[in-house]
Amino acid sequence: MLSAIHAIFNAFFDICCFRKNPQDLPKSNVLLSLSVAGYILASAMLALLSAQIVNATLAGVIEALLVMVFTYGLLQFGNKTERWSQTVTALAGTGIVISLIALPLYYLGSSLGQEGTGQSIGLLLLIVLIIWNIAIMAHIFRHALQTTIGLGIIIAISYIWVISNFIALLFPAETS
Repeated sequence: MLSAIHAIFNAFFDICCFRKNPQDLPKSNVLLSLSVAGYILASAMLALLSAQIVNATLAGVIEALLVMVFTYGLLQFGNKTERWSQTVTALAGTGIVISLIALPLYYLGSSLGQEGTGQSIGLLLLIVLIIWNIAIMAHIFRHALQTTIGLGIIIAISYIWVISNFIALLFPAETS
């Protein structure tokens, strides 16, 4: 069991490092379900930095649903709906990896006070992580749609913008 989890995490990390593609993942409803569940948990953990647990959990669930719907619509537009399972699995799995890296960076940025070198380093690393996440998503979309990396980047940025703004509209950041 542990070796299977390790192999799956390595596959997601390999996609993050551009060594594998979404089509290298098995087409499996179990893997899709586990990946989406992990993505919901990871998204909720990030949302907990600015929201109460109920709103953070709801935001994680809604974000995962938006990922699935947006991806289906995109693949339907490109006549590639048969790739939905592997594409969503790749997006969710790499989202988990990015979230696990982002959590300590957000904590670093918020725990060091208003101004400071540590906070600046944390912010810089978050910007690098966002750029890496866009590149990962562009890589996934490029392969899922059999298109150029340039169009993949445009889709990834649009995808992040739409989902982020929709979640922010539903769940504005709570002030404490």
